[in-house]
Amino acid sequence: MIEDGVFWLPEYPEITVRGHLTYGTGQAPKVELVDAITPALRVVSTTTNDDGNVVSELEPADDVENFTIHGIVRNSPRMISLIECVTISRRSEMASASFEDQVLQARYMLRGAHISGDDQLYSAVKVRVANIDEWVGLPGFSVSTGSTDEVKLIYRRPKVPSALTEDGATVRVSESMRRSWPKATGGHITRECWILVENFGLRTFHEISRDYVTPVVSILNLSMGVASPVTATALKVGDDWCSVWHSNITEEATSLSRTRNDFLLPLSALSISSIAKFLDLTGKIGPLAPVVADADSGLRRATLETQVLELTTVAEGLHRSLYPEESRFSKDAAIRIQKLVREALRNEPEPCNSVVQGFFTHIEEPNYKTRLRRLVDVATSLIPGVVGSADLWVKLVDSARNSFAHRTQQILSVEKIDEYYAISQSLRWVLVGVLLAESRVDKEDCIPRIQEFSRYRQYLRNMKSSLPSVFAPD
Repeated sequence: MIEDGVFWLPEYPEITVRGHLTYGTGQAPKVELVDAITPALRVVSTTTNDDGNVVSELEPADDVENFTIHGIVRNSPRMISLIECVTISRRSEMASASFEDQVLQARYMLRGAHISGDDQLYSAVKVRVANIDEWVGLPGFSVSTGSTDEVKLIYRRPKVPSALTEDGATVRVSESMRRSWPKATGGHITRECWILVENFGLRTFHEISRDYVTPVVSILNLSMGVASPVTATALKVGDDWCSVWHSNITEEATSLSRTRNDFLLPLSALSISSIAKFLDLTGKIGPLAPVVADADSGLRRATLETQVLELTTVAEGLHRSLYPEESRFSKDAAIRIQKLVREALRNEPEPCNSVVQGFFTHIEEPNYKTRLRRLVDVATSLIPGVVGSADLWVKLVDSARNSFAHRTQQILSVEKIDEYYAISQSLRWVLVGVLLAESRVDKEDCIPRIQEFSRYRQYLRNMKSSLPSVFAPD
């Protein structure tokens, strides 16, 4: 999208520059200005000649980085703020030092308000992703045909539940209605659904993205089971909602219509309370959830080796974060063993003494196989049969992880390609199962839905052919 407007620095609102604003799907907002809004040259020194003329020595100015630009554009809402702008190009006439244009790119744009910058505080956020309207599946619309001469489209706003996070934030579905006045060709009423988070106090966009937006998008992708990128984000400034544009915004899909059965767990099975629980969960596991969500939804592409290395690493990190209490034996026993080792090595030379004692530093911690078994136990409580034979699967994944850790695997053979593919696919489902189970979904509702989900059934068929020894043992 391209819009004309005028732009200025917040510190100098009286100095405006005309320009063209470009933004849209998959691109960072950009402004092409017909004049420079920041100087390209700076004065190094000035000298007054004998004839009274002043001569200035100029050099390229250090571009101001990460600054804010305000603007007014033609279409409503007209107020825009471009945050963390950088200069990406200039075109100038050096002879006259008259600069013809300057092109700026912003990290993100807020439409609907003039804000101070990245330190602006907001009171609420709402997010849309692809397919969310079908996934939410709210009732409310009905058609009444009283006679052959009369047809009514009726809408009654449904009640939507809400849930609280541990920090007191409220999570709920928010509706946005649009309607057109009737004309010769008819009229329409449409509804957009958002996931809204509010009552968390005042926070910056960075904090909101980290604590709410990214987790919400992750749980939506996990529960949908299909690629569902962000299509819209809005922040509340005072009493007004302002849209946010950045390079990760994707255009709304209009050609594909999904039904409730196309999703792994629609909202009716997942529940708002599980979304709130997932937001609490991400405080423990940090950036691990988005990695799993992206891998499961197919939003990112990576080599097979990268996928296996990434997911085996995430599995260990997820276990450490969720089950820190698990150990091979007690801390007291570990201290006693470490003391015995120190005594036994007392007369040994360095560096042998330090190296051997280092092996016993975290002796109480579970090994990788133990961590995998705990994850499998949790995942199979929600997705029975997800790994076939649990013992054989754990051994296989542990071997793959060790091949990376000890550099024992070089170029993949044809057999190893099938094996690594199976490991990456099964690990995705295990990690998805763990995250959903720890979000306290209703297992009675969710287990049959997952078992009937087409992608899961296809996964099991693939595993039986790729890893028959694990998924179809004799």
